[in-house]
Amino acid sequence: MSTERSPIKSVLDYTASVAVIAVCAVFLWNSFRSSPGAAPANATRPPTPVPTQPVSLSNAAVRGDRSARVALVEFSDFQCPFCGRFVGEVMPDLVAEYVTNGRVLFAFQHLPLDIHPFAMRAAEAANCAGRQGRFWEMHDAMFARPTELDETGLLGASRAIALDGKQFSACLSNHEERAQVLKAAQTARELKILSTPTFMAGNVLPDGSIQVKAVLIGAKPIGDFRQILDSLLTPQAASQKR
Repeated sequence: MSTERSPIKSVLDYTASVAVIAVCAVFLWNSFRSSPGAAPANATRPPTPVPTQPVSLSNAAVRGDRSARVALVEFSDFQCPFCGRFVGEVMPDLVAEYVTNGRVLFAFQHLPLDIHPFAMRAAEAANCAGRQGRFWEMHDAMFARPTELDETGLLGASRAIALDGKQFSACLSNHEERAQVLKAAQTARELKILSTPTFMAGNVLPDGSIQVKAVLIGAKPIGDFRQILDSLLTPQAASQKR
């Protein structure tokens, strides 16, 4: 009996094999796109409610004029890629348009996520730099090098911004700032914040806390921030004219 395959059968077998490979490729691509690590910036996230009680800024790092009557608070993670996108693409415009001119107070609260193994250490490093008055310089240095947040990378960042090396290393090795980071993270959990970056915008009260009016989640474009901040600033500007 001849075992030679007909040309037609060979073509059909080849076509079927290509079809199977294509189906598998599509399945794997869709699986990759839906995985947590590959989620797009506008992926659906559970909503964070607008707090009814004022939010304290006592443990936050702030920049801008403390007498500003509007504030924007960011809950962030130094290893979060969407937080890095905000810092690189949106924050410079926000600072230029609202913070440096004293219109809005910007505040940073730590929320190191468990899925990011270097986030807690980076948060401690930022606070240790803050002890030397250079929190924001360390903030920028770490977000500029998101793949260098191990011990070597943190020490390199501290040298790049000219920190006192001995003081920084002692603070970092003794975990002196961990309690403050954990306290900030607990605040975030109490506010039902589940992802980073999450932003809360509102009016600054006489005691320095914030009455939140709006919540933004994720790496939003600058226009979304402008809309909220301008709406908060406009009533204030109108009342000042009267």
